[in-house]
Amino acid sequence: MGIRFIFGRAGTGKSRFCLEQIKKKIENYDSQNKLILIVPEQYTFDTEKKFLDIVTEKGLLRGEVLSFKRMAHRVSEECGGRTELRISDAGRNMLIYKLLKDKVDELQYFNRMAKQQGFSSIISKIITEFKKYNISTEILSSKEEEINDEELKKKMNDLKLIYNNFNNILHKNFIDSDDELTFLAKRLKGCNTYDDAEIWIDEFTTFTPQQLEVIKVLAKKAKVVNITLCSDSLSGGADVDYTDIFDAIKILKTLY
Repeated sequence: MGIRFIFGRAGTGKSRFCLEQIKKKIENYDSQNKLILIVPEQYTFDTEKKFLDIVTEKGLLRGEVLSFKRMAHRVSEECGGRTELRISDAGRNMLIYKLLKDKVDELQYFNRMAKQQGFSSIISKIITEFKKYNISTEILSSKEEEINDEELKKKMNDLKLIYNNFNNILHKNFIDSDDELTFLAKRLKGCNTYDDAEIWIDEFTTFTPQQLEVIKVLAKKAKVVNITLCSDSLSGGADVDYTDIFDAIKILKTLY
């Protein structure tokens, strides 16, 4: 159990290296553990084609290409949560629109803006960012207490009110797609689907706190988690800036 980092400049073959490693594991028949390659959602189709080209069809019995969201669906099917209804984007916007309409008199700063066309979409994007970065209403409350600017405090209070009511109403009957990775991290703790698996995480330029939490749980349950990191500056010159890479390592080491 642990994390291994694979460094390389852009275009030096990190992705192919991951696929070759999976191919080698399958050909050696050294064990029957799962071999999982995780890539961003938009890269899954191209990566699956490369997987078939390099690993070939025989690798499909043990190997699989997933995104974090695909993994969330797989775990919910195998470990509970399959019956939960996911609200559509249209339904989400309608809920926010109704919420703004019902709570307009309680809003201190956004009461006028709430009636404007397109404001519900702006709030929807803000809620998405809150969930992506694990911002809870408790965190918003604690930060609100530190703010001295009255106008900013009113904005924060309104966002907290909207966010809290949105979650309370939504979670009675549905789950939000933005909550899927949060639920994935929780379900993985009590699920043995990826116990002793070997995992490769590729093509990511950065990780959100939600994704890092999933990686933290996977690192404790899997045999090893391999993460590719892109570096165009490995020459060791005096002007080389390693900040981004070492920040990523520092975050993951702190989590694990």
